[in-house]
Amino acid sequence: GDRVLSTFLGLGVVTFGVTYSFALSVDTTKLRIPFIFLSESINYAPSSCFGSLLLSPACAAFALVVILRHEQLRTLCSTVPRTRALGLLSAAAGHGVASFQLKNLAVAHFLCAYLFFFCTTAYIVLAVRHERRHGVPARWALGASLRMTCAVLAPVFVLYTCAIGPLILWHFVGSIDHYADDERKGTTQSMAEFVVVMTLAVSEICMYLFFAGFFATLFWELRAVELKLLVTRHVGADHPSANSLHEPFINYIAERINDAFSIGVTRKWSSVVRVIASWSACGEWRLPASRAGNMDPDSAQS
Repeated sequence: GDRVLSTFLGLGVVTFGVTYSFALSVDTTKLRIPFIFLSESINYAPSSCFGSLLLSPACAAFALVVILRHEQLRTLCSTVPRTRALGLLSAAAGHGVASFQLKNLAVAHFLCAYLFFFCTTAYIVLAVRHERRHGVPARWALGASLRMTCAVLAPVFVLYTCAIGPLILWHFVGSIDHYADDERKGTTQSMAEFVVVMTLAVSEICMYLFFAGFFATLFWELRAVELKLLVTRHVGADHPSANSLHEPFINYIAERINDAFSIGVTRKWSSVVRVIASWSACGEWRLPASRAGNMDPDSAQS
């Protein structure tokens, strides 16, 4: 579980580190202060390409973290938390933010962004509330306190970024067309507009950092959770096994994937390559002799 969480957080940090670097230097339309929003950093090529490439697997890892934490809490307390749907919806919305750039499809981008912000905030608040109400034991006491801090501050930044700030900006700008024109030029009409736009951008970045901080405190909690892959085959009238992969091969690949997470991908990759290379002329998967001999006779039937 801690490795999945590390992948999620690492991809998020790397994504915006790369996109901000490109957006400030080599993008077709360079990022200018005060328009340093997260969405602007993945709006133009090549930043948008790296944003889609890296944020999508990060959101997939986010969904796995939500599922792992949910299953862990089911074993730690009698009441099942009602936060899994919010977390999965937030992960899907994050994927939408990366897929629909602001300049290409603004409505879909803003819809996914608002879903991501509000669903993640609700997930954090409800998760902390569940932990405190049911006395969920924490492996790291300071982490529980930090999660509480994030649950208090994140809604404040979300409220300002998504509601109060835009209303103030609308007062100074007057229309969305004027703001869009200022954004394209990278300038503001007044000092007041500059201050509001800058505080909005900083608030959005702080909000993202609070989200990341909340999940970072779960690192020690998820170290007690282990993720394994198990593949089974149903044999019967409704699940014919003809023309399907052999069960020994499927379980062998599942075993290799599990070992890769536990030991390291490099040492096990050669075994997987040898299996793939053993495709016979008649179109059947065959295991290496060293592995086939260790299979149970009943499971080796095709």
